[in-house]
Amino acid sequence: MRRVTTRALPDSGRYRQDNFEVALEFENGSLGTVVYAANGAKSFGKELIEVFGGGISARLDDYRTLHIQRPSGAERERSRLRQDKGHRAEWRAIVNYLTDRGPAPIALDDLLHSARVTLAAYDSLQSGAAVEVGP
Repeated sequence: MRRVTTRALPDSGRYRQDNFEVALEFENGSLGTVVYAANGAKSFGKELIEVFGGGISARLDDYRTLHIQRPSGAERERSRLRQDKGHRAEWRAIVNYLTDRGPAPIALDDLLHSARVTLAAYDSLQSGAAVEVGP
């Protein structure tokens, strides 16, 4: 991660900066954007993930519908079961690690880097400027 810039919608006192966009600039030139919006309709889906690269586009809507578009055609999968956000597998991996039955679910360096990026995003929100992220 090279740089993080965070911007928020004007705070009317109701959401306390709970509506914001984080722009992520990676070392390899890739870009990422995270939008967090707390002011939407409660009945609308809560998560939307879109990925574009190498001629492929993918959209995961509310952890229920996955649509992948390749040059060779499209694929669409829809879960009829409950959403799977990975929480159960995450807890299983943590328990396995703590009981010496598996590796650490996330490398310490990755955890520390994630914390640095999160703090940089907060600093950017407070300062209104881009924040460089060290290794």
